[in-house]
Amino acid sequence: MPADDVDPRQWRNTPDGERVSVGKYWAKSPDAMAQAGRALTRRMLGVTARHPILADSDVVVAVPGHDRARLSFGERLAASVARGTHVPLIKVATQREFRPPAKDLPATGETALGEEFTITDNLAGMRALIVDDVFRSGRTMSAVANAVRKSGVARVCGLAAVRTMRS
Repeated sequence: MPADDVDPRQWRNTPDGERVSVGKYWAKSPDAMAQAGRALTRRMLGVTARHPILADSDVVVAVPGHDRARLSFGERLAASVARGTHVPLIKVATQREFRPPAKDLPATGETALGEEFTITDNLAGMRALIVDDVFRSGRTMSAVANAVRKSGVARVCGLAAVRTMRS
């Protein structure tokens, strides 16, 4: 939460920001991680149910994590939202085994992720909802949206659990 005269790295998390932090980083407490994931899933399902465009999605698309060998918190969150909305989960392939976070890439706009993401499913005419845990600059979600568009969707929307404001 932004606070005047406080270094942004010291800002307190919002309740959902804290849930993301616990869900991603509290590996020593698997129960707390699972509880945080369930709470965020409930919140995201509530948002999708109340928003007519999000509620009308035919598929949920998971933003891949940074390490292809591990299922990320964001991917698990997307899978839970897909189950809760009773629509299929679409996986997005990455070009590299490990990709650096978008925040660590050169500031060259959307092209920094280039053709990193691909979708093999034919989503022609479908309405897609991209789900991620954290939205910072939008570069990753935009790159995933480009891959989703190439698969033929009629509409693509994005939903993230939190937006970070830290620099």
